[in-house]
Amino acid sequence: MSIDWTAVSAIATGIAASVTAWMAITTKKSLQQAEKFHEQSASQARQYHQNGFRPICVLENHYGPDDPYRREDYLMVKLCGENELLISAQLKLKNIGSGPALCVRMILLFPHNNPDAGYFVELIPLPGQW
Repeated sequence: MSIDWTAVSAIATGIAASVTAWMAITTKKSLQQAEKFHEQSASQARQYHQNGFRPICVLENHYGPDDPYRREDYLMVKLCGENELLISAQLKLKNIGSGPALCVRMILLFPHNNPDAGYFVELIPLPGQW
């Protein structure tokens, strides 16, 4: 009984080709997943970078956060007649974010009788106020 080495060689070649094809398929899937992960990571990094340089504007007491005055001293609402209301506010707009706040706009709405009534105020950056 002799061994047919040609048949053994053919079977081994077939097994090796099957394993190589399987490895190629799994490698392709792994590369696609790595590319997708890389795109997501790059997108998150860009968003994080943009958020890091975003301005954050808040209204603050004009005299400073540690001012000993009461709230009534810098924010006053007074009825000046039957349908007139006087609002006096001594507040400042402060940028607490790390990015510059350019072309800041503020809309004051007083929807007491007319929900569409409002006042539009545009604040421009002043030289030396950065």
